[in-house]
Amino acid sequence: MEKVEQKIGIQTQESSLEAFSNFIQQLNIFRRHLSTYPSDHPVLTYSADKVLQLHPELFRDTDKVQCAVVKKALFFEETQLDKKNKTFQDFAAALSSKGIIVLNFRKGLTHNELFDFCNFLNQSQEEIIEQGGIEQALKRKKFQYIQALKMNYNAFQVLEGTASHQDGKENQKEPDSLWEKFARSLLEDSTDLGGESVAGSIVDPVQLADFLNTQLKSSGESNSANTQKNLDFLLEKFEREGVDSYFYYAQAMENFGKFVENLSPQLRSQFLKGVFNNYGNRHTSVEKVLNRFSSKTILNILNDISSKNLAVSETVFTLLGNMSQSSALKSRDKKTRFNSQMENKLKTLFQEDLTEQFLNEDYQKTLEGLANHKIKATEEILKEISNPQEELSPHKVEIQLGHVVLELLNAATDLESQEEIKKNIFQSVNYFLETSDFSSIQKIHTRLIENQSKSEGNTADFYQDLLSCFEQPEFLNEVLPGLNSWGKEKLEEIRILIQSVGYSFVPALLDCLAEESKRTTRKFLLEQIYHVAPQGPIDPIISRLKDRRWFVVRNIVVILRTIGDPSALKNLEKLSTFPHPKVRFEIIKTFLHFQHPLGIKFLLDDLDNPDAEIRSNAIVLAEHCQAKGVKDKLLELLQKKGFKTIDLDTKKQIIKTLGVLSNPAVLPILKKLLSSYSLLNPSKNRELKKEITRSLSSYPEGAVKDIIRKIATSRNEELAEEAEDVGTKF
Repeated sequence: MEKVEQKIGIQTQESSLEAFSNFIQQLNIFRRHLSTYPSDHPVLTYSADKVLQLHPELFRDTDKVQCAVVKKALFFEETQLDKKNKTFQDFAAALSSKGIIVLNFRKGLTHNELFDFCNFLNQSQEEIIEQGGIEQALKRKKFQYIQALKMNYNAFQVLEGTASHQDGKENQKEPDSLWEKFARSLLEDSTDLGGESVAGSIVDPVQLADFLNTQLKSSGESNSANTQKNLDFLLEKFEREGVDSYFYYAQAMENFGKFVENLSPQLRSQFLKGVFNNYGNRHTSVEKVLNRFSSKTILNILNDISSKNLAVSETVFTLLGNMSQSSALKSRDKKTRFNSQMENKLKTLFQEDLTEQFLNEDYQKTLEGLANHKIKATEEILKEISNPQEELSPHKVEIQLGHVVLELLNAATDLESQEEIKKNIFQSVNYFLETSDFSSIQKIHTRLIENQSKSEGNTADFYQDLLSCFEQPEFLNEVLPGLNSWGKEKLEEIRILIQSVGYSFVPALLDCLAEESKRTTRKFLLEQIYHVAPQGPIDPIISRLKDRRWFVVRNIVVILRTIGDPSALKNLEKLSTFPHPKVRFEIIKTFLHFQHPLGIKFLLDDLDNPDAEIRSNAIVLAEHCQAKGVKDKLLELLQKKGFKTIDLDTKKQIIKTLGVLSNPAVLPILKKLLSSYSLLNPSKNRELKKEITRSLSSYPEGAVKDIIRKIATSRNEELAEEAEDVGTKF
């Protein structure tokens, strides 16, 4: 008994974990959609509804569910959610970026709070800082059903979106921020040079820079050793970003950028030298700092280098050069570091004086003529020149950057280069997903497939790793939501992408089909399943036969029949007595399609079934079976006297089915019925005779010619007209 209880407990825990995993996955999909689509887009409504549908599943046995956040991992009741799942990593990173370590979910989540919470997670660090920091932002939101808890670095305690209370003491002083520590250390070191002690009184970055500039003028010297010491401390902390709280560093980075921009040239060179000295050990921190600098500051640094006031390594120089070439690249999280061969290619590509190597000759001459006022800019010429704003839009830049990265694939031979290329490709795919640019995703996938076919050894493994991202559920499930809102052009992009990726899309397509209510969209989904499902095993499709919804089971049976795998029949045999008539119809049709003997048996059973709908479906299905036993059963039903046991509509359907089968052996029975009379139901009998007459056009002309001639010359004018119409068809 104890073992049984333990087993039930384990099953309950697994069920809760699955429900929570599904909820978090859909919650993060909605969060990402919220940053991509306009607020009134139907995709948001669809995605939000899915979150709210999954939310009650969390509270079957409890009133509150808690989730812990550790770096890029999520924990539910001390169990880590799938650490390979990129959706969980992404959501954990979003929470960690706000310093959130625990989420409490309660019953009753509303549509408005769902939108507010995800909008809050999508805010930039600058927006949070403008609100007074993470605590003030949480106070204003007043979340009731999703409570975010963050870390207090002073007492290592938790704050739940309200003011801090500890041991009865309120309004305790917040601990020094990282920037305050750095600023205070600089000010304390400045007093060693004879300056007035102002430690702790200046934290504004611009004021701090002005103070040090004035200090330098008055003293004529600065302590480079102390500068290096303070920079080492700051950059070492930047290297740890994300371990504690993103905003602990974000404000310091922002302030440091403003601080350096306002320093005098001499002090700026001194501080930058200290920064660049750390590049070998802390390149990530250095790149983060440089990303905070404005284009003007980057150019000033390059001028200092060219005037030999500042010496830097070749790698740092390349990094600065890339930053100065395109501000669009600043939006990327990390700069790609390439080997020397790839660096040389990039230098050539961005070299200003070699543009003619990359432009069409006629186009180059036209541009030069316009620049030198030798050619008048007519409307015809201007039409040939693309709109600069459009060409330099972030989306166009991202597309072109993706092309550059793909061109560099063949040069990525060492592990480090491959890892950086992989990160950039994953970033591009995620970006195109968020902007619904399915065409660009398909082009990336196709290029990777082409390269993989030519690769071998470690390189083949590299491409397989890249292609694996297209098989992840978080990717597959992002493509299909919102199908009803797209036009033909976008649906065509999705169709091409699905067929390019192939079999991996099957589970996501089946999930979407099970929930879709619009007929045209279901047809689109079925067409894609028919195309990609034959590329792999049918087991994932067979497993859906256990679904409790009859329409889902019906669709699965149709899919199994259409993809043409007879091995599915052993699973369908168990469903031959399925209670819903439409499911039974498709099952029998499938057995008949594969010409399996059980198809005839199931069909005969249903022809004898007293349920009118089941029997009617069987009569329609009989069109696909030429077996003598089925023909005899149809004739037996047709010859039932009167219309009480077998009504007129059923008999008319039998006649139509016999016409489709077109077996002349049934004609004697039909001829007999044409000469029959009914005292109780004369009108119904006339209708039946008319149906028989119309059906004669389906039989061989020689077999029915005499019957038609006899009817055409009869006294019954209605039947005579029907017979003449049939005669004209031969």
